[in-house]
Amino acid sequence: MEILAHRGVWRGRPEQNTHAALAAALDAGDGIETDLRDRDGEIVISHDMAGPDAPLLSDLVALAAQGGGSLALNVKADGLAAACGELVAPIVDRCFFFDMATPDMRSWLLLGLPVFTRHSDVETHPVFYAEAAGIWMDEMLGPWITADDIARHLDRGKRVGIISGELYGRHPERLWEIARSLRSPEVMICTDLPDACRRFRDAMPAGC
Repeated sequence: MEILAHRGVWRGRPEQNTHAALAAALDAGDGIETDLRDRDGEIVISHDMAGPDAPLLSDLVALAAQGGGSLALNVKADGLAAACGELVAPIVDRCFFFDMATPDMRSWLLLGLPVFTRHSDVETHPVFYAEAAGIWMDEMLGPWITADDIARHLDRGKRVGIISGELYGRHPERLWEIARSLRSPEVMICTDLPDACRRFRDAMPAGC
């Protein structure tokens, strides 16, 4: 399974989505889950309203072009598809967009950009399923994801991203073990604990 460092590698909340946190994740060979907004005509990395120090998406693309894993780009505003598509062109095979509003999702798909649709205990029927490149799985209210749920999406040719339990104050090992058991490079875990998750993944006995 691939590890997506949630907002980079950080020790405290102020470090999230900073240039240093994002660079650290890519330097470790992991992917990143991070957030996109617009600010003064530019696309920036920011979960909440973007401040003056928010990194540019173009800077993240330049970092990612040097190495690292996938970029899972959480879209926090409408109308960004065309601009984002141009910016990620050098690494489009290593990134995908998700969490945009459903009406806005169609514009991303029409541009041929890689989009993940959501499957959660709230969104039980993923929209634009056939067109989506992958599925973003989320246990918003409580545990529900099983290996069979993930395998069904994989069997339909979808990549799968899973939000780790600690993002909701739960123990993460249950989902980590499910993801590891599938032994698929098409499964990704979005986690606040990339180092611990990597150790867990790599502890699998040889030949298993």
